[in-house]
Amino acid sequence: MVSTRNYIAITIMMGVILVLFQFTLLFKENTNEYDVNSHIVATGLTKEDAWDATKDLNCDLVVFVGRADGSIAGNVKQWCTYTKRKFQHYRAMTGYLEEQSSLKQPVAIVVEGTMIDYEKELDALITFAEQGVPVIFSNLPEPSVIKEYPKLQELLGIRKVESELVQMEGVKLFSGFLLGGESIYKEDEDADAGRQDMELEIPWYKTSSGTTTYMVGMMSDSVKDEDLPAIIWRCTNKNGPVFAVNGSYMSDLVSLGILQAMMNEIGDYEIYPVVNAQDFIISNYPGLAAENEEVMMELYSRKQNAVFRDIIWPGMIAINEKNHFNLTFMITPQVDYLDLEEPNDEELVMYLKQLNEQKAEAGLSMEYSKTTNLQVKVNRDSIFFRKTGIGYQFCAAAVAAEDVAQLLTMQDKTIMKNINTLTCYYSSLYPLLSYCTDNITLQCSNSNGVSHTFMEDFRLKGIETALGYSSIELDMNNVAWPQTSDDRWENYYRVFAKNVDTYWKPFVDFDMVTLSESDARVRTFLTMDYEVTREEDSLVVDVENTKREVWFLLRVHNKQLESVEGGEFKEIEDGAYLIHAKKPQVILKTKEDSDLYYSYKGIDGR
Repeated sequence: MVSTRNYIAITIMMGVILVLFQFTLLFKENTNEYDVNSHIVATGLTKEDAWDATKDLNCDLVVFVGRADGSIAGNVKQWCTYTKRKFQHYRAMTGYLEEQSSLKQPVAIVVEGTMIDYEKELDALITFAEQGVPVIFSNLPEPSVIKEYPKLQELLGIRKVESELVQMEGVKLFSGFLLGGESIYKEDEDADAGRQDMELEIPWYKTSSGTTTYMVGMMSDSVKDEDLPAIIWRCTNKNGPVFAVNGSYMSDLVSLGILQAMMNEIGDYEIYPVVNAQDFIISNYPGLAAENEEVMMELYSRKQNAVFRDIIWPGMIAINEKNHFNLTFMITPQVDYLDLEEPNDEELVMYLKQLNEQKAEAGLSMEYSKTTNLQVKVNRDSIFFRKTGIGYQFCAAAVAAEDVAQLLTMQDKTIMKNINTLTCYYSSLYPLLSYCTDNITLQCSNSNGVSHTFMEDFRLKGIETALGYSSIELDMNNVAWPQTSDDRWENYYRVFAKNVDTYWKPFVDFDMVTLSESDARVRTFLTMDYEVTREEDSLVVDVENTKREVWFLLRVHNKQLESVEGGEFKEIEDGAYLIHAKKPQVILKTKEDSDLYYSYKGIDGR
């Protein structure tokens, strides 16, 4: 029996709690400015402001010798643009030698080893190395050619051609070369099943003393470490270092990181600009219309919009809060434009409110499947968003790489008029980061979040090393229109969450940003220029062409970064520091490392 006094007290307490909770909900509801995109960062920068080597007469020169239309040339040129270096191409060494006297000395000569006439051009390469110019072999000639020229073997640091082709069991990347540490790319029973896609058949070269090996092939236990097939190495028996890549890795985007890592190895220090942006994009989020009803009811006992609202959305919130992502949700009002199901504007309002509470950004998915063409999708989506009357400013859009050019012709459409940046899965059609029009940037994603093969991991480390950038684009179209059991949400989510928790952990010191925030950093990155001078134990970095904050990576050997004047810093890993430059001039003060020698070692300490 409850006394009257206790009854009244309990009633009053419950009433107070009810009012407080209701007040909190009402306050959140009334102050949730869901129709405002708070992630827009106006820079005023356009393609016209981007750094241009033809206008910078003092920039460093990189000479490339090989095919102009090959993927290696494209990757080297892209790397030069990002590091503010001039890219000069020659089909043959003779062409460069004819113009050499009128050019400044290059900071590196990158050659396609398969395109060199060694009878006529080998002596020139040896001369450059003796003069202290770094020479980078982006690939190697046939083993028969290397056997034919002993001076080429000496230049490359090859003591023996063990076999013209060998089958390896895996690949080992040593720590200290790319960011992210050591990696063993070898399938371990069921744990790595299906992940092996590294190049496992290459010529077997044994390197000589005086070389430093950064990546090797893995063989049986009977092969000594110093005899393992060398994949990436540096020969130091000349005044200038000679780097070699055994295989086709420089044809891949990982070459951006390989080139930068090689430059890091040349001197006592290397400082270069980075984007410092980690994007996590959910594309094709189709929670506004009840589509594919039969399949959704069979799998989840709900209509599609209910599946995405009640099952998938809570999972997204959980992984966002756990990993501190700043999500970008690319919304598609519908996927099937041929059925009679239409999107619901109330669902859109609900998602915009939730996104605002999560400090996430909403964008547009412009990929299509169940409609006649892209033009139809854009027209239908424009009609829907106009009818909602919601004033949210969509500034980012996801599109298939092959549709980028067509989408850019529709900028006058209602939903496209505010777009500042596009994203698509990387392809050879476009650079990783670039302007696709005078006012719109293109930021390519380098992962789908679900697949993470060995080569994809190697590529991730290369891109992070070169740019401090990564972009995951998780395509929800697979879940909405599943083809296999792997596309069921619980399976899809499990694989994705595991990959993110594992393979992106070494790069958590780079900032998580939305796509519009990343757009601002990309524009600044493409615009800025810089100059570095050395004064005793200090590096003075003068930043030009931008009034915005920028970021650099500093790689040092035998030293530690002690302080930064005009900015901030944090250590990414041993010998690698992320510098946040807040003023036009930044002074980096270093001190001797407690260890008296450079800690990186390759095989057998060589």
